[in-house]
Amino acid sequence: MTAKDIIKKLDKLDIYQQRQAADNYAEIVIFNKEIFLCAEIMEELMGEPVCSEGIKPTDQDIADTKDFGGIFNEQTLYKKDFDRTRVLVMFWPWQDGEHITLKVVCLNKQED
Repeated sequence: MTAKDIIKKLDKLDIYQQRQAADNYAEIVIFNKEIFLCAEIMEELMGEPVCSEGIKPTDQDIADTKDFGGIFNEQTLYKKDFDRTRVLVMFWPWQDGEHITLKVVCLNKQED
């Protein structure tokens, strides 16, 4: 599973801006009105969010997202491990109430 693969699954959304699309990192901006459809797609792919608005991120969530801007109480984080990859999807609502930045990160999992 790559970041590009995940972004392709969001092709039904009205995307305001595509910022980056690589195998290991992708970033788009969607309209807030699309949040329910986007969350539905993410939950089918990734399961329930590990943290969302009002749920404090764990120390591990903070560490996993640190290099990509972090995760805070008002944001949503999905996290799922695939074979050799940990996929993170972050929803960052804008203060204008109309837009949300989605960041998709694919990290190589460390061998135990």
